[in-house]
Order: sequence, then C-alpha cells, then structure tokens
Amino acid sequence: GFVELDVIDLLGQRVRRLLHEARGAGDHAVEWDATDDAGGALASGIYLFRLQAGALMDTVAAALIR
Repeated sequence: GFVELDVIDLLGQRVRRLLHEARGAGDHAVEWDATDDAGGALASGIYLFRLQAGALMDTVAAALIR
C-alpha cells in the first residue's frame, strides 16, 4: 500500500519527508542523513518519526546527537 514516513520536530513541523510512495508487504529499511527537506543539517534534539500506511499510523521518538 501507500506509505508516508516523515520526520517531525517537537513543534510539530515536518522537517523531512523520507517516504511518499507505494511499498509492498514485508520488511523495509530507510536511511536518513539528519538533514531537512532543503538539505540543511538539523540540530541535536528529539525528533518524531511518523509512519502512515493505509489506516495504520504510528509515531516514535528518537534523539539526534551530533
């Protein structure tokens, strides 16, 4: 199905869209280079990763340490 994976800062702003495409069932991996959509380096801090696939939506937090 269709999958979106976004990186969101603690103010609720999307800073990077990692996926916006159809994916088949199974395990997948995505690498993130700790930059925003414009290619700028993000500061250390807590970021949220929001995955939306069909009716499923899940959010997890991660710390970026530079």
